[in-house]
Amino acid sequence: MKKIIIALSFIFFILILVIIFLWYTREKSFDFGLLESTQDVSEKLYEKETDAGLTPTKDNNFNPKIVRPDLESKFKSYTDSRYNLSFQYPNNFIIVPEERCGEVLSDQQKEYNCLTALKVFPEGVNLNYIPPARFWLIKGVDSVGIGDQISQIVYDRDLNSWIDYVGDRNERLSIYTYTTDGKSIIKAENGGSHSSSVYYIISDYDKDLVAIFSFPQAFRVRCDVVENPKERADCEAYLNSIIETYGKDDEDMQVCLPRGLDSGEEYLQKLYSEAENIVKTLVF
Repeated sequence: MKKIIIALSFIFFILILVIIFLWYTREKSFDFGLLESTQDVSEKLYEKETDAGLTPTKDNNFNPKIVRPDLESKFKSYTDSRYNLSFQYPNNFIIVPEERCGEVLSDQQKEYNCLTALKVFPEGVNLNYIPPARFWLIKGVDSVGIGDQISQIVYDRDLNSWIDYVGDRNERLSIYTYTTDGKSIIKAENGGSHSSSVYYIISDYDKDLVAIFSFPQAFRVRCDVVENPKERADCEAYLNSIIETYGKDDEDMQVCLPRGLDSGEEYLQKLYSEAENIVKTLVF
């Protein structure tokens, strides 16, 4: 009888240990807010994109919960309940709705696929001379065509990838990083001799939606071609205010921003220094 009691006590003790272990592991998973680690989530996203035929680039800094905690007090929210759309942007930025998405559509007749178009820019920027950042939400990945003088970025369904076609050459674009809720971000540059921008493409293939941010990285300000004397004077005054702050390499009034500026922090890069923090907060 004594041996039976000892055996039962031992079994009961083991059961208690198992229960404590299961409770502890469950609580630890709950504390993190995820049953999988950040690395596991990143790995699964990597595998998902690879299975879809895309060419991912692993982002070891990917965190599905936050961008940077110190930015919370510096950012405010844009929301559009029609599409469950939201993103964060700096407190000193302005958002102005637009009516068209023509710049990123493969066919101008597809404007009916333009769900949302926005200008996004810092306070104090004169849009007569300096281009704003932009955001578009478009229905249909096949509707998108980001083109310039020599290239075009489109989605190729046969390859299941975003492709940058440049003349006879084409480049399959890799995943750059991820939004905070795990959507892949494609990054590409596009432009010509007078201006160029960086584009961030975020797709929801299940919903057949594409969100695109563009941020200007170079823009030629040509005050010398403005015919109206007053408008030319205004242009030169505005350009001089930039030159006084940042400097420039040459003395004429033709400046390609930011390449014409010799400051350590180039003008457009400083204006849109929070670009990627804005992009990563996108939800739709």
